Amino acid sequence: MANVAMLPAPRAQLLRADLAAGVGLSYIAHRLGQNGRSDRWLRSRVDWLTQNAGFPAPLPSPKVNERRYAKRAVDAWFEGQGGAPASAAADLSPWAATLDARAAGLDQLGEGVA
Repeated sequence: MANVAMLPAPRAQLLRADLAAGVGLSYIAHRLGQNGRSDRWLRSRVDWLTQNAGFPAPLPSPKVNERRYAKRAVDAWFEGQGGAPASAAADLSPWAATLDARAAGLDQLGEGVA
């Protein structure tokens, strides 16, 4: 084990904190709207997204088959893919007002029809 490098304590603590705050494939499946998919399909899809679409790489892990991703990075990637943040709902109010006005106009057209 002489060729195994030890991480300095602060870096090791940060890595443990990142892994603890990380998310797994089930969280990513939920964000993708693919809850019913197998782990094999999810791993394949996330690998493709990482290589081709800028999806965040998994965090380093001491466990071979464990995949954890930084939640902030995953959420930021989804927000950048056209998923509107919750705060963007206020931007839709002019559209809602226009649609309400149009619907009211349709109601008035139907009033004269018996």
